[in-house]
Amino acid sequence: MKRRIIFTAILCLAVWLTTLGAAYGATAFTRSLNASVKVLSNANFAFFSDAAATQPVTSISLPDVTPGGTSTFTVYVKNTSSTDELLTGSNTVPSATGTLNLTFDGAAQKTLAANGVSKMVGTLNAPATAAAGTISFTVDVSALPSTPGTTITTTTGTGNNVSYASAIQPVFNQYCISCHGSSGGVTLTSYSALMSSGAVVAGNAAGSRIYQTLSTGTMRSYGMSPAQVQTLATWINQGAPNN
Repeated sequence: MKRRIIFTAILCLAVWLTTLGAAYGATAFTRSLNASVKVLSNANFAFFSDAAATQPVTSISLPDVTPGGTSTFTVYVKNTSSTDELLTGSNTVPSATGTLNLTFDGAAQKTLAANGVSKMVGTLNAPATAAAGTISFTVDVSALPSTPGTTITTTTGTGNNVSYASAIQPVFNQYCISCHGSSGGVTLTSYSALMSSGAVVAGNAAGSRIYQTLSTGTMRSYGMSPAQVQTLATWINQGAPNN
């Protein structure tokens, strides 16, 4: 009799647990996440044969070149978007034919304002061993939209030069080297360490990784004031001198 009572109690418990599990499994939990996104203007540009940007071009023919010589072409790039663009270039010249260097107003990269025009020059250096014949290749120009509202001021003139020793390194010492002293990817303990890191493109703050990170990237809230970040941009635009 005692065994039968215990068995009945166990059976009731099993039924209760099964019922509870079914009820629990039917319960839905909902959680919400907040989200945000910044929409940038689309990059857009066009090629022209003249500085006034009135004669569109769709292809380029370089002057003939002899082995060991050079051949140069000039094309003007107009920013037809509503935001600043960072211009960079690449090409598919076969290595046996030589190398093609592209510059935008004399620099490897160029921040071009809306409706601005940049002079793009391509110089082909043919090796002495180049084989005779016609070579076809492409020249690619890419434009990265800059963040709306970001202003970069370029200061020129000896009297306005920013000093790395007195205006840049002390700020790094104050805010950065606790993490970027000997680790953290970029070492900021000296001018030579900074320049060897590849984080600075002399003459082009917008194309410099350190400025991008401090102004709009992951490090923008790590203590530097907007004025200090602007000083860094000015120093880079002045050629990033070791002064």
